Amino acid sequence: MGQPVGSDDAIWSALDRVVADLQSTRSEIARLQAEESRLLTDAADIVRAREEARRAAGRKSPHDLPLREVSAELGAAMRLSDRTVQARMSAASTLCDGFGATFPAWGGGRIDLAHASAIVDAGAVIADPEMREQYERIVLEAAEFETPHRLRAIARVVAARIDPDLAAGLRPGAVGLRQNRIIDLVHREIPDVRFF
Repeated sequence: MGQPVGSDDAIWSALDRVVADLQSTRSEIARLQAEESRLLTDAADIVRAREEARRAAGRKSPHDLPLREVSAELGAAMRLSDRTVQARMSAASTLCDGFGATFPAWGGGRIDLAHASAIVDAGAVIADPEMREQYERIVLEAAEFETPHRLRAIARVVAARIDPDLAAGLRPGAVGLRQNRIIDLVHREIPDVRFF
């Protein structure tokens, strides 16, 4: 007996619905993650304001006290360690303050956290604002259809092409890390392996 007519259509229609719902859900997750990042940037601004207020009042206490106070509060709320919160605050500030096109793309759900991280990681070393803007424009276009892993490689290449001085500065370190190993397979002793 054959399959009922239209059963494939129903299956594909169900898959289309699942794919659309999944895309919508992932977009909403990205939007919420971007909102969390913005809140962490706000917290970093609070730390800076507290530090300035303490300096203006002439208080002589540990210089990182405002950071510890804020990160302890956030850590308790997020159930994370102070150090983890501090690292997230720093990453959020770098992204929100330094990547004017990436943050809105993330907040709009066009890219996700992994894409945003790849863009920031490769582009953070570009100091010139115009070059960074050009870098962002190119990699954001790629981010909308590439996986985060492939985007990371693309972003490094784009950053090096946009800022050749950056690539030249990285080359000596990379050369020093290269290693060549020669293994003599012909004369190598192979241990006696027994399987039980």
